[in-house]
Amino acid sequence: MKTQRNKGFTLIELMIVIA
Repeated sequence: MKTQRNKGFTLIELMIVIA
């Protein structure tokens, strides 16, 4: 997984990964 660069990306990335 990518490093926590932004707080918003984490949520979006999680949704994409889970989707």
